[in-house]
Amino acid sequence: MSVDSVVRFDLYIESRLREWANWIIDIKLGNIGHPKESLISKIMLLGILSSTNNKQSIPLVSHDSAEIVGYWLMRMSQYYPRYTEAIFVYYLNPNYSLRLMANELKISISTLKARVKDGKVWLSGLLTAYSDDLC
Repeated sequence: MSVDSVVRFDLYIESRLREWANWIIDIKLGNIGHPKESLISKIMLLGILSSTNNKQSIPLVSHDSAEIVGYWLMRMSQYYPRYTEAIFVYYLNPNYSLRLMANELKISISTLKARVKDGKVWLSGLLTAYSDDLC
């Protein structure tokens, strides 16, 4: 594999993780889908809906690419929970400084970076094996 291919693949993994994180953040902020207060959401959640002030939305459509990354992150958490925690904190808190992220996990910045890097390596192996449209 050439250096150029390695760089492209690293960018591919990074973009997949950013895409997943943006999708999760949008759901949590209620930026996609039906608001929970809407009639359609209440119908969709009939019998499950609790009366809270949660502004989280019900996604309109699935996001296959982001959901695949989410699935593999959940699998990774079974074997490497520290990698998964680091990736979650790193990608789902884009406005946090590295120091704040590391403090949240009670680790050093270098340990945070190493865990994110190791988690990305683990994911890259799976995404290589299970993806048919790389780079």
